[in-house]
Amino acid sequence: MRKKVIGVFWVLGIALLAFIIYKIGPKQIWEHINRITLSKFLILFGMRLVYFVLRAINWSFIMNLYEKRIPLFQLIIARIAGDGISYITPSAYLGGEPVRAMMIKSRDDRRSFASVVIDKTIEIVAMIFLTIVGISIAILHIALPQRYKLIFILFAAVILIFAFYLLLQQQRGLFSGILILFDRIKFRPRFIVKNREKILETDRHIIDFYAHHKKVFSLVFLLHSMVSLFWIFEIHLTLLFIEASGVHFVKSFLVATLGSMAILMPSTPASIGTYELTFVTLIVLVGIPAGAGITMTLLRRIVALLWAGIGLLLMLKKLGPGHGKKT
Repeated sequence: MRKKVIGVFWVLGIALLAFIIYKIGPKQIWEHINRITLSKFLILFGMRLVYFVLRAINWSFIMNLYEKRIPLFQLIIARIAGDGISYITPSAYLGGEPVRAMMIKSRDDRRSFASVVIDKTIEIVAMIFLTIVGISIAILHIALPQRYKLIFILFAAVILIFAFYLLLQQQRGLFSGILILFDRIKFRPRFIVKNREKILETDRHIIDFYAHHKKVFSLVFLLHSMVSLFWIFEIHLTLLFIEASGVHFVKSFLVATLGSMAILMPSTPASIGTYELTFVTLIVLVGIPAGAGITMTLLRRIVALLWAGIGLLLMLKKLGPGHGKKT
């Protein structure tokens, strides 16, 4: 049944993407794509590798609190593999997070999973911070209809509340709270029952991090904010490469930050269709032609798919037949 549902969402996503391309016009898209040379494409492909390396470095500051012997290269491989799974699953770009925890040779799986949860949380909070900055810039410096400004203010308030709630719950015990809720509604999946103590131990590691490693939290938050700026620059550079009209960094900043919040929501596998619709809508909103917007998303999708393929191969090599880990 689950496979059928995923299949339906694949079809819906592809249909939505095809409709967007049809409405904008394949000819207009092709004109923009023709402006991408091999050297420009390789630059974008290489920037994605730099992005993975920087995010792995951020993760290493957390992981090193638990195990200093894990090499950075192993964290980079795990990061690429995890992102590959996240990219092709309809799970708000979170589906690959357990995979990257499984990819590292840790003496304690609970600590490695805790490090992944903490790292992803800080990454999301950093992006929320930049999104609020982007919204503030848009309201003050971009001519937008009043209703859009009100929507942006409401959106900023919602994601800010979410960020504080997420951090507060992790300090109190996020997974413990979920288990208590499941007990109250008598929802007891076999996986939860079997791994209850492991889940609670993971929660204790997360609580300990927020209680005793505030400097590391601040450092990783700052680094993730800088990495997010690098990611925004990649989007900006893509728009420059396809010679989109009306582009400047503030517009790219707004499109990237608001778009990132939208694609965090569960949708179609690989966010196909919904990713394009979100970014094209934002692109048009800030005054950049829709043709440039869809071309930018398609180029980034090609780069992401290539890296997702590499990530899947790395995962299969590491976690293929014969894989086993002590717990």
